Amino acid sequence: MHLLTLYHWSPSGRYHSITALGLLTGQEPVMCSQPYPYICASPDPRTAWNLCAALADEFGVELPGGGWDLWAIAVADSDELHVRPEFGPAIAEVQIRNAIPVHRVWWVGRRHVTGSPAGLCR
Repeated sequence: MHLLTLYHWSPSGRYHSITALGLLTGQEPVMCSQPYPYICASPDPRTAWNLCAALADEFGVELPGGGWDLWAIAVADSDELHVRPEFGPAIAEVQIRNAIPVHRVWWVGRRHVTGSPAGLCR
């Protein structure tokens, strides 16, 4: 398996922190009760959206910044990647168990959410 770029959605209120520090493990979760020791990512933006952002929007979770930012992550040989087991050939979730420095994270864009956009992603 060869993963070059992964995608991660985060609340837009975290934009300045991510551009200053990169993506960090153990951050305040959006949908869970405790922080994860990894960064959740996917091989494409749509699948990444369905991991967390779609569910948060469906349940009306209030976000700092009011929207979601999509980040592209350049995978390095030194990253500790764990692919979540799935049925079938598609990869949905890749857990990155280390921080991703700023120079390997690119801001792709922002999605402001109104209504129920989760259905558009499924």
